[in-house]
Amino acid sequence: MGTQRSATQAKTAQPRTARNQLPPPPYDCTGISLWGFLARADHDRLHKLCDETFRQTCNDAIAYEPVGAHVLLTFGAIDTIASAHPAFADDGSIRESHAAVWVIVRRVKGSGPRFAAFSPYMWVDNPISLVAGREYFGYQKSWGQYAPGQIAAARKAARSISLELSVLGGPPHKQHTMQPLLSVAPANTVSTKRRALTELHHFLEHLATTSEDLLGIEHALKYLSERADGRIPQIFVKCIPNPDGLTSSLIEVCTSDIEVKSMTGRVMFEDHKLTVTNLHSERFFEDTGISDQTLPRGFFVRAMSMTLHTGTVVWHAP
Repeated sequence: MGTQRSATQAKTAQPRTARNQLPPPPYDCTGISLWGFLARADHDRLHKLCDETFRQTCNDAIAYEPVGAHVLLTFGAIDTIASAHPAFADDGSIRESHAAVWVIVRRVKGSGPRFAAFSPYMWVDNPISLVAGREYFGYQKSWGQYAPGQIAAARKAARSISLELSVLGGPPHKQHTMQPLLSVAPANTVSTKRRALTELHHFLEHLATTSEDLLGIEHALKYLSERADGRIPQIFVKCIPNPDGLTSSLIEVCTSDIEVKSMTGRVMFEDHKLTVTNLHSERFFEDTGISDQTLPRGFFVRAMSMTLHTGTVVWHAP
């Protein structure tokens, strides 16, 4: 019983004078720095996560499954995020640092894009971005931040990064405080004389294995051919809970495109070490199976600009 309508369209228009209203999409984002790595996950856990998120939530009306056993793990910062809605042209902009897990998923039942990026975990350090992302689209955003100066240092680094993401969490029956969850740092130090040979070795490995790591070559070609226009579809499940905290007054499956306008970047061939802290308050490992590992390749994108477009609802609960 899928329907198509704007994800930001309200049955009754909200007055523009309500200053607590969040600036709506589309959002223009500029000055983006992004570091990405393919991380090894557990396919069975990813499949269960997708099944619980889509099939079970939507009463079997829509189903997506992960493609492959790897996810894209990104760390980044956006200098400017501004609403492109004409009524909010004078509202200014915000900055954001973030980290996210991206799972490439394939639709196996119901409506929605054939292939899409699904982000079950995203951490941001800006409250407007956190709330707007959840309310308008269904991003599973929560609070997270880097140590002061780490993003600036990473932007200056030519070949490697050192970042540590802290989130609100803690042990059972204790007050939550900022705790390290994910850290990425160079796996080892390579001398200047050996660096060229090391990068050549990693480059050859990169050519041989990247397609298989991403999706499997068949699905990779299909996905990339469908993304030739620079748009990357995303898929979300948006739930707004009732005041009882046990039920939801709204459940929708939404989709929205990210349109990359421009970017420059490079491949990072230096190995990095990913360290995951298993916090009792986080389901990260339980949901994904991502644990400590060496990340053999990565990429760095700088001076990137993109638009997060207004979304559509592809299914909503009766």
